[in-house]
Amino acid sequence: MPELHTYQDLEGQELPVLREAFADRRRIFDGLGIAAGVLQQMHPEINAATIDQQSEFLSDPWGRIMRSVVQIDSTLSGGNREQSAMTIRGYHSGLNGTYMGQEYDALKDETFMWPLMTFRYMIEERLERDDSLSDDTIRQLNEEWIAWALSYGIEENAIPKTREEHRERFDDICTTTLEMTEVARSVFAQMRDLTLARPPFIPAELWRKKSVRRGFSDFLYVTTVSGLPPIVRQRFADDLPWGPMQSVQNKSLHGTFRMAWMVTPEAARYSSSLRREVLCNPGNAFSQLIAQFLDFVNEVTFEER
Repeated sequence: MPELHTYQDLEGQELPVLREAFADRRRIFDGLGIAAGVLQQMHPEINAATIDQQSEFLSDPWGRIMRSVVQIDSTLSGGNREQSAMTIRGYHSGLNGTYMGQEYDALKDETFMWPLMTFRYMIEERLERDDSLSDDTIRQLNEEWIAWALSYGIEENAIPKTREEHRERFDDICTTTLEMTEVARSVFAQMRDLTLARPPFIPAELWRKKSVRRGFSDFLYVTTVSGLPPIVRQRFADDLPWGPMQSVQNKSLHGTFRMAWMVTPEAARYSSSLRREVLCNPGNAFSQLIAQFLDFVNEVTFEER
């Protein structure tokens, strides 16, 4: 594909591939969304900012994740996409300093772009799992991702222009920059020690049961670690133990996800915030009923947080 160098090349660019990927309810449950978040916290500057600025992620991780989901969705739909992206950029203004000798600047292009790069990795991995990563989809995703990055105010010369450039930059950061940071180490330790904060979709009475905490923690560990890039898993193998049991669990879970997705009504596959823009046909009454039930659960969850 021809290289795209200016915002004018992408003015008015629609974002159907990105929009469908972020509307996909699996982003929370298949591990790829959580893996993207872990990759972000493995970046030394993001880790330093998270701790030094006392991010809500430390005190209310699930609430912070869900609020971020709403904010990100707003950059993908409607007529105020660019404004929403710049609002998010504004939240990071002034987030700079030094923590334990690590300087950080949240608006430095490389640092600010890293979360967007992890989301692209998440999308490509899911498309590959669904056997949907065609050449046309790759081209479309590349154009959309560039437009998306530009909408956040990232300088054009800092943005990889091709999939190959993006993958080379992504792999280099995974190989030379990422660390098992304080926040990332804490996340995995909480999975092992059963000290994770209660997810809002699990009732408090159930969460008090050790068997429930163990089951959910094991599920989250397996899906998250399997969602990390191979180079990251290799570099930090001592911190991310993985044996035959985890391999069997991972294979079983992915098979279950695939079968469940095949029988899930289309209207119920996508979050309410982006569903109308993803689907041309809302589906039959049964599909809409299931979707409405999931929306209700989602609303109750958000109200709790």
